[in-house]
Amino acid sequence: MVFAALYQFGLKSGVGADRLSQFFIMIRIDTHVGVSTSSLRTQFIEMERLLPLFQAECEEQMRGQSHEIVGSMDETFFGEFIILVLMDLRSGYLLLEDITEDRCFDTWHKKASPRLEQLGIQVTHVISDRARALIKMAVTGFKCESGADVFHAQQDASRWLGARIGKRVTTAEKQLDNAQTAEDKATKRKLSGFNIFEQKIIRINAQKTLDNAKQSQTDYHDNLQGVSNDVHPFSITDNQINDAKKIEERLEDRAQSFEKIAKEQEINDNKNVMKKFRNQFKPLAVSITFWWLWVEKTLECLVVNEKLKVWLTTMLLPVVYWHHKMQQTKNPVVKNNTFVRNHPE
Repeated sequence: MVFAALYQFGLKSGVGADRLSQFFIMIRIDTHVGVSTSSLRTQFIEMERLLPLFQAECEEQMRGQSHEIVGSMDETFFGEFIILVLMDLRSGYLLLEDITEDRCFDTWHKKASPRLEQLGIQVTHVISDRARALIKMAVTGFKCESGADVFHAQQDASRWLGARIGKRVTTAEKQLDNAQTAEDKATKRKLSGFNIFEQKIIRINAQKTLDNAKQSQTDYHDNLQGVSNDVHPFSITDNQINDAKKIEERLEDRAQSFEKIAKEQEINDNKNVMKKFRNQFKPLAVSITFWWLWVEKTLECLVVNEKLKVWLTTMLLPVVYWHHKMQQTKNPVVKNNTFVRNHPE
């Protein structure tokens, strides 16, 4: 338990030796194990020394075996350094984390290919942003499909609409406050009826502007969340099976909704955000196609009859899938809706 706490909270979460020592003393572990601050710091140093050796031993045991993974690729920046990152999505294991001077295809191929060959890993599908080098690495380097990630698709729309609509709401709130104050002053000073009526009209128009801005903001948030809700193997509303065509159609509905909101709020798409968004429909949908191919392959290995196959894919699998997603999400609204959908009265 002590080693687990040191690893999980100390090494991974950055909790200091002082606080961990206090915790161990509170639960009276100090009667069995040395948990002074100095002892824990010494143990931290030893664990950090042993972790690379443990990693090497685990990877050595993998040699001679063949593994298929779904990978995720990205570049991250630390100061002036460019770091290439390749992760196995299922386990979260970092297969590659290497500092480099550039992030072109040749560099990716030079660093990733020997590493994966060493571990006996074949990448069957890759999720990444739409950087050309990453797409080429998937298609040419790994010879698999390149899928898009939902985060970057949402991020483009967010940068275009989210901040601007938020500013519109803030501005409209201030204008309404000013209009209400001016109307109150006109009434209090017993100005002419015309002046009071004029201030009232200004206040009513300010309220309408605010209501419209808030409605656009609500519609924007609903559709932004909808982009994530649409990219699943099952419909989030009725559990019907989704395929690539259905997903692309629903994403097109989201794109048209974004354009309608932008038109209502007079926000121009000067950077062709919606064109870039639409270019990601197929890469987003291909991940679901790959997911269903994985299901088909698994069922073939289980050798199930057609009747059982239909029950598994249309009845059992949606419940298992949404329960898993319910545990993953931190959004309380999505979590509650998922629970209600799978636990009808």
